[in-house]
Amino acid sequence: MEEEMIIKSKKEESAHYANAKKMKRAAKAVTPEDAKQPRMTNFFAKNSCSEGAVQNVTAESNGTSEEPPAETSPSTSHPQNERRRKFKQDWCKLLTWLKFDHSTGIAICEICSSFPGIVDHASKIVKGFSGPFKLETFKKHGQSLQHNKCIKAKHALLAAEATPLPACVKKMDQGVFNHMKVLFNVAYYIAKHNKPYTDFKGLLELTEKLGVAAREEYANDKRCKEFISHIATVIRKELICELKKAKYVSLMLDESTNKGGVEELILYVRYIKNNGIKEVFLSVLPLEMATADGYLEAITKELKTHGLSDWLFSNKLIGIGTDGAASMIGAEDGLVQKVRRNLSHVIGIHCVAHRLNLSVLSSVKEGKCIDDLDSVLKKLYQFYQQSPKRMRQLKQVAESFHEKIQNFQYLHNIRWVSSKVGALSALVKDWKCVTVHLESVAAEKDSASAVARGLLKKLTDFKFVHMLHFLLDYLEIIKNLSLLFQREELFLSTIELHVKNTICSLKSLKDVPKQHEERFLTGASLKGQYQDVQLHGLGNTATSLIQNEKEKMIQHGAKYLEERFLIQRNIERSTAVFDTFAWPSGKALQDYGVDDITALAQHFQKQLSAPEMHEKSMHAIHNEWYEFKVLGKGKKLCELLDLSLSNTDRFPVLGNLLSIVSVLPVSTACCERGFSLMNLVKNKFRSLMQQESLGDLLMTNMNGPSVKDFDPVKAIDHWYSNCKRTRHIHGHKKPSEKKMTLH
Repeated sequence: MEEEMIIKSKKEESAHYANAKKMKRAAKAVTPEDAKQPRMTNFFAKNSCSEGAVQNVTAESNGTSEEPPAETSPSTSHPQNERRRKFKQDWCKLLTWLKFDHSTGIAICEICSSFPGIVDHASKIVKGFSGPFKLETFKKHGQSLQHNKCIKAKHALLAAEATPLPACVKKMDQGVFNHMKVLFNVAYYIAKHNKPYTDFKGLLELTEKLGVAAREEYANDKRCKEFISHIATVIRKELICELKKAKYVSLMLDESTNKGGVEELILYVRYIKNNGIKEVFLSVLPLEMATADGYLEAITKELKTHGLSDWLFSNKLIGIGTDGAASMIGAEDGLVQKVRRNLSHVIGIHCVAHRLNLSVLSSVKEGKCIDDLDSVLKKLYQFYQQSPKRMRQLKQVAESFHEKIQNFQYLHNIRWVSSKVGALSALVKDWKCVTVHLESVAAEKDSASAVARGLLKKLTDFKFVHMLHFLLDYLEIIKNLSLLFQREELFLSTIELHVKNTICSLKSLKDVPKQHEERFLTGASLKGQYQDVQLHGLGNTATSLIQNEKEKMIQHGAKYLEERFLIQRNIERSTAVFDTFAWPSGKALQDYGVDDITALAQHFQKQLSAPEMHEKSMHAIHNEWYEFKVLGKGKKLCELLDLSLSNTDRFPVLGNLLSIVSVLPVSTACCERGFSLMNLVKNKFRSLMQQESLGDLLMTNMNGPSVKDFDPVKAIDHWYSNCKRTRHIHGHKKPSEKKMTLH
């Protein structure tokens, strides 16, 4: 009996477990009709499950079978009055990273689940979210910081997979590769900061002292030069690839003589990148002849070297910016005219910064006081800068007045405006200290006393001091325009507006004194004392002479600015149509600029369309112009360029024309900056530097990234791959010992 009871109890247990499994399967297979039935609370669901289990056991013992009721899990139970939120498939189209599994009813973020090291593991949408589902919840996750970090990590991973592994990384072990990175980073620092090659070894010793070792066999100036050459080659290749992709380009060039006595032609390129204007250094070329033929020969040879020789024979080249020399823009045999023989559409533009300087020089020559002022400034510079004793005495006088001396500047003919403003500012600031010191020097009986008396007489003249302050106000207005003309994102269409504003500012000086002149008039007493120094020459005659001199200078300044900037060729003036700040308002805007747009489209018709499509493109550009004026009102030209290039489907022809106008060169200030850097690189201590090294250093310095952002991997790969012999990066193998043979 006991054995029968044991067997019976085991059968009941096995039947109980089998029934429980059936209940679980039935719970998963709930029909939609069953789902609509009211759900029981957790308490009654549990009790009903236990009762069902007992009933099923009894039924099985009686030989009958009943379908077990569906089990409801506590996690999915809801009150009868609560509506369960369902997942909508349209959400996956709106949020591409959202994935939903219909079999399990779980939603998950596909991106965040791929990067478990970044996200919070407790996040439901990362583990798997089973509801209730709300679109706002998913949107909030998409805006979270962790989700954005995962997106960046995915992009970085895709970029790394798309980039092939460099050959140097494949063949070098990690230790050798890290050593090479140190060497190339130090070499890049040498090039970027104009250090001599001989500093390479010392900097490597410093890195070794700081715990970053490098290979000793490469620690010399020859290797430094070699590394910089490979760095410059990589930067140059990337630049050439960009220029080949550019739709339109313009050349900017200038000529100068380096410290080694070699005439150099520096070459820059202006083009569009990422819907913005960019000006980059291309090369510096030695000249055999400083003539138009010499320039053209050097440019042709350089473009051919880089695979860009088609520029001189295709519609890609739009303009050439020069300094205005006769050999550059001569009407008959200038460089621009020689290029125009093959490309009639090319526009030669005289640098606006050079034109401004010439205008100022022409205007100030009309005034007599300018000659006196230049003479006084040069004598003061020589009197103090060439005598440490007198400069020390001047500083002692300034200390007694609790002032600080501003050093006098030399007047440069090339940068006349900026050097003149600096020299005048120093004289105005130091005027009292200088006059007091000159009085003490003039009282002494030596060779310097006569010069001091002559300078003192000029510096205490009422007319001279008055005109000194007026000229400082006058030239500061010109200097602001000059600085504006030296910007990279300067467009030909805005030149006319800037010049007109400058002319208005100059004319306002006639009746209303500005900052410096007003300070002088306020500080000068009726008896002619200014800053406790007695002035001479005060009277009605002096006042009338000063007023006449001011009016004459203002008149000539406005005249020469108008002649050099506002009286231009038709095609250059037509570019001003894109200056939105000069657009009229109201009905006048509807017909504004049609003639200028037509003139520009006819001049560049080869770039805009094929000959058989010219009439159609002219009709299209007029329609686009009407719509473009509505959207572009009040925008800068750089914003107009981005607007047109971002909407090429709406402005296909007008956007093309705007790109051409934007590429036109305006200033060669970049060339002047390039020459300044060239004189720092090839200075008097390195006057024998080879032309190849000069080009590599300028390319690295001007077009390379900052030292912080420099990545040497590409340069190391170029250095490793471009060698006639195998690089012994792991050291040379030791020769095996020859075995002795017995005879």
